[in-house]
Amino acid sequence: METGLKGRTAVVAGSSQGLGFAVATALAAEGANVALCSRNQTALSRASEQIEARFGVTAYTEAFDVRDSSAIEGFIRTVHDRFRRVDICVPNAGGPPAKDFLETTDADWNDAFAVNLRSTVVFARASIPYMQQQH
Repeated sequence: METGLKGRTAVVAGSSQGLGFAVATALAAEGANVALCSRNQTALSRASEQIEARFGVTAYTEAFDVRDSSAIEGFIRTVHDRFRRVDICVPNAGGPPAKDFLETTDADWNDAFAVNLRSTVVFARASIPYMQQQH
């Protein structure tokens, strides 16, 4: 079945392992180039090597913390400059690690909101203008 993803560019956050890696792998299997990000460059390099070897697409990687809005914006800009397009954005970053509710501090909640909500908004805000230019 033709999915129309061949030659497209997909940004996948939190993609060095787990669900993000599975999403990036599925997109690459359909022919999409992928831009992977997480905090762990070693794991990202391993993920990109596996994807490129298995599917013959380009897998660009960049390590940064998604709590840093300017890092997200710079990443999306670099992805667009490199591939000349941004078609798909999957803001999959998650955290912080779960704790017992009564042990979760205000700082933990602030981190959770920054990673799970604010980073999603920043990924969308940075990606959508490029997507709009393409159509």
